[in-house]
Amino acid sequence: MRVRLRTDVLKKRATAREDNTLQAIANRIGVEESTITRLFNGESEPRLATVLKLHDAYGVPVALLIRREEVPA
Repeated sequence: MRVRLRTDVLKKRATAREDNTLQAIANRIGVEESTITRLFNGESEPRLATVLKLHDAYGVPVALLIRREEVPA
C-alpha cells in the first residue's frame, strides 16, 4: 500500500486562498517547492509533518488530504 496526496482537494482549497502555484503552496507551509512538486507528481509519499502543515494552512481534514493506493504484489 502507498499513501498519496489528494492533489485535487489541495489544489481546490489552495486556489480559494489564492495560492495558484506549487511555489505558493510551498511558501505557505514552509517547505521546498520540490517537495510539493514530487507530491503533486506522485513521485513520493507525503510525510505526516507535511500533511499536518497542509491541514493547518488550508483547513482540510487530514483524512481528506490523503488516499491509499494498493500496490500490485
